[in-house]
Amino acid sequence: MFGRTSVFDSDAALALGIRSCATRPALGYDKDVQSLFVTIRRLVLSGRYIVGQHAAERLEERGVLEWQIVDGIGMGRCLAERKDAHPNAVVEVAQVLADGTGVVAVWSYIESADIAKLVTVYFHPR
Repeated sequence: MFGRTSVFDSDAALALGIRSCATRPALGYDKDVQSLFVTIRRLVLSGRYIVGQHAAERLEERGVLEWQIVDGIGMGRCLAERKDAHPNAVVEVAQVLADGTGVVAVWSYIESADIAKLVTVYFHPR
């Protein structure tokens, strides 16, 4: 569906703490890497999320509806996680909208409130 983006596999990305979920070992997986995506997906699907001002503007600008992003996270694919990002850990999720358009939704995890926050959405070439 989505090809792997080379920036997530570069030495520079790894030095910045960006880990690709797509490159975990075939036998087993790194539970620490996978847990952030699983946590955010669980929170979003249970309605425990907020949409940031920037994300709301990008959704409107790109003609994407909030429900499409929320609904699509269940079938989304984790591209990268940045657990050390400040102020909150971040996960990037590749999704396909109902019309077949590929997007990437960037979510952060607000640990103190145990909620997910939609940071931005951008189109992803398929």
